Amino acid sequence: MAHPGLFYYCQVCQFEGNCIWEHLRSKQHKLEKAVLFEKEVFRGHVNLKRVDDQEQFLRHRLNQGGQNKKNGLSLVTLCLSSEEDSMFYLCRVCEQSISDARNLTIHLKSIKHCCNSSNYNNPNVLRFSWIPCRNSEPIVDPVARSETKKSSKVHSGDLQVLDLPPALFETVKGTSYGKAMDILSQHDNLLKQTSAARPNKMTIQAYLGNPNRTHPLLGLEHLVECSCEEQTDRRVYLCIICKLTLTDHKIINHLLSFHHIHRYINAWHPSTLMMYRSYEYNRRFHSMMQDLAEQMEEIHRTTITDMKQVILEPALFSSVEGTSYVEALKMLEDWRTERKESSLITTITPGDTLVHVPGKLKTSTASHGPAVSVIRRVGATEKEVASRRSHTETVPLPGKLKTSCVVATKKKLAAQRSDTETAQGPVKCILSCQVCIMKFESILEYFAHVVGWEHKQPAGLGVQHK
Repeated sequence: MAHPGLFYYCQVCQFEGNCIWEHLRSKQHKLEKAVLFEKEVFRGHVNLKRVDDQEQFLRHRLNQGGQNKKNGLSLVTLCLSSEEDSMFYLCRVCEQSISDARNLTIHLKSIKHCCNSSNYNNPNVLRFSWIPCRNSEPIVDPVARSETKKSSKVHSGDLQVLDLPPALFETVKGTSYGKAMDILSQHDNLLKQTSAARPNKMTIQAYLGNPNRTHPLLGLEHLVECSCEEQTDRRVYLCIICKLTLTDHKIINHLLSFHHIHRYINAWHPSTLMMYRSYEYNRRFHSMMQDLAEQMEEIHRTTITDMKQVILEPALFSSVEGTSYVEALKMLEDWRTERKESSLITTITPGDTLVHVPGKLKTSTASHGPAVSVIRRVGATEKEVASRRSHTETVPLPGKLKTSCVVATKKKLAAQRSDTETAQGPVKCILSCQVCIMKFESILEYFAHVVGWEHKQPAGLGVQHK
């Protein structure tokens, strides 16, 4: 039976098409599977009723959501055992094991998967200084994502299928992603076969040397890359300035996020930016952040160093990879002290406050959302918003006057807000989740978010322990 709108890729036989269940029952597939896993050819009846029921649910939900819900589907593998009619999913880009089709549809539309899958091949699809929110529009540039799809060798809607022998399937089923991959990687033939269908991941080194790179990477001098001595492709990163441990697939996301850039700019140039939650992503915000990034690169051109790289023995690497940031940094610093090497922590010498001049940036920002420069309170009038805009337009001032100007502006805005609320009476409040940096206009929306997957797994903020 053909399944329109959804294509499958068999990692055992390298078959591609929508008649996957007929293929799994074919003699050719059974023979290829026996050769790959060095087992006898299975001659029994292949019953895939439960697997097909799960896939029907997945196809139905994907067809409801259109092409956008298929983004990153080619980076997901459907692991099944045709002899036992059982299955689960592995998301390679998020390094996560997913039990069934219902949870997979939730995962595919999550901000976490959207970010990871979008920049897997081309980090240019992420908007510079992106901010986590409830939809992907302020995070991913649709034009860049469309161009990436056209140039991709793997169809964006292809779902990888891996048919495993019953004993091997039962060993990996129910385990974490890391444990499952460790078991599967022990089979050399399988590793070669599956890597052929896997798109090349953009590493931070490759992106730094990419001539088509459109985003600056700030704060590399505060980044420590730890790699395993025996497996150089295994890496974990410590962002000293953000105090986070990050896996390989999250590091570029993090460097391009406002979470990282905000901490980096305010560490070197205090009072340049207001509180993190004072901003939302829009055209003026994008222009401001690009301007500040250019100023940072110009000022620190001669002092900025590359990220620090250390190669660790497998035991030490596993300890660093599986612990908290504080413990990981302590282990690395002790290890460096024993070797009589310098500290991994870069000393910060705070400089003057940077000032953004609207209209200074020459780069076009026409495709970066609506032209709104401040977060609008629920219930705020047009006159109030216009008044706040006029007071957020700053001009360059010499020396110490910059800091006093910022303080005076903040005090004036606070006084205006107090006067407005007194005149208009009570206004609605916005709830802010401090874990995910997301805002909600009602308590019901907040409660729905708290029990959801995105709250439990915030995008780009820390490592997933295996």
